[in-house]
This record gives sequence, structure tokens and C-alpha cells, in this order.
Amino acid sequence: MSWHHISDLIFYNDENNNIKPPPKPRKPYRSKYKSDKQYNERVVEWQAHLPHDADVQLKGNSMTQQYYTERLFPLYIKEIQRQRIYYNRDGIL
Repeated sequence: MSWHHISDLIFYNDENNNIKPPPKPRKPYRSKYKSDKQYNERVVEWQAHLPHDADVQLKGNSMTQQYYTERLFPLYIKEIQRQRIYYNRDGIL
């Protein structure tokens, strides 16, 4: 490949930098067939298995999957298709 086929540089800015942590598991429901002691034991067990709050910090060079699939991936597909047409036309492939 020569310098004539190098594409332009594309810089991105992901406007949707609002990454949300996964939802926490639901609190156990109170059954009328179990005692208060059994329910409280289940609540304590549930609280022990809760994940800690994750501190999500975005770095300056991070890219989300959504941004890549919506904006950059289609550009790569178009360029690949254009190259296939170019090489097939000249009988190189």
C-alpha cells in the first residue's frame, strides 16, 4: 500500500461519557411463611453479597463500545468495501 491510500485521521469525542454501574441485586421479599428471624438472616446474607460502589473514572483516551460501533466501525466497513471495489476493478485481487 502506498501513501496515497492512507485515510485521514479521525479524532473522537464521546459525548455519552455516562457509564453506569450494573444494577444491585434486589432486596429479598418478606414471605408470610417464614419467621422474622429467617427473614433478617436472609437480609444480612443479601447485604454481605452486595457489591461495593465502584468509582468509575474515565481516562482521556477511553472509548466506549457504543461509540465505536456507531461511529468508527461503519467508517472501517466503508473503507474496506471501497478497497475491495478498487482492487477488483484493476484485477489485482
